[in-house]
Amino acid sequence: MTGNVSGEMYRYTPGVPAASGSRRRPKITATLDPELLASVDAYVAAHPDLDRSAVIDEALRLWRTRELELAMEAQFAAPDGIDPAERQAWDHIRRAAAARQLGAGSDRT
Repeated sequence: MTGNVSGEMYRYTPGVPAASGSRRRPKITATLDPELLASVDAYVAAHPDLDRSAVIDEALRLWRTRELELAMEAQFAAPDGIDPAERQAWDHIRRAAAARQLGAGSDRT
């Protein structure tokens, strides 16, 4: 499954490396937990079409997806600053409009 956010393609299929195109990929150095690295190496050994970079790319994509989900949850959970009385008034208007719309459709045959 793929998605597109801000012009960047995101892939959600585990174990399948994303096409990097002709873009040059930067090299980094990271210190990893030996058990995690052993898991990565075992996975790569079982999937010869992948390498460590592909597994780490997928892990980072999943991490980024989770971070975006957490940010959206926090955004929607945060108070929006709307006065409760105003929200109640708008809810009343919305319900009345929906009732009018649905009521108008039920008279038709």
